[in-house]
Amino acid sequence: MGITVLYFSMEKNEVILFIDAIKFKEKLRFDKQVAELIGVDKASLANAKVRSKLPNSYVMWYCSRYNVSTKEFHKDITSMDRGENLSNPEYAEKRSLEIEVEDLRMDKMNLMEDKNQLQDEIIRLQDKIIKLTEDK
Repeated sequence: MGITVLYFSMEKNEVILFIDAIKFKEKLRFDKQVAELIGVDKASLANAKVRSKLPNSYVMWYCSRYNVSTKEFHKDITSMDRGENLSNPEYAEKRSLEIEVEDLRMDKMNLMEDKNQLQDEIIRLQDKIIKLTEDK
């Protein structure tokens, strides 16, 4: 009785369009805010961007929230006039840099978590060494 997750296979720029459409409609600035709005953690949303696939549940959330049929979903996220166009080289470059900055921030956060876990492991091992030394 496992959970089956369906994915909509999309080009990476369409995943970005999905996120940008929500940002535009909700007047949000960051992917983290989008993740919170749709009820997922930011890592799940980031993974969707990396995989270039959106879980069906994200699409269904979007369609329900904005009263769009699943048949019109793709058209809705790609045809929205936001004054931004990925075919515009300047906008595409800006978007690319914004994504790179966000990815670097995510990497930094992951490294900080790894560092904290390693520090905890060092303390645990030091405590174990002390206990072994005291037992002798």
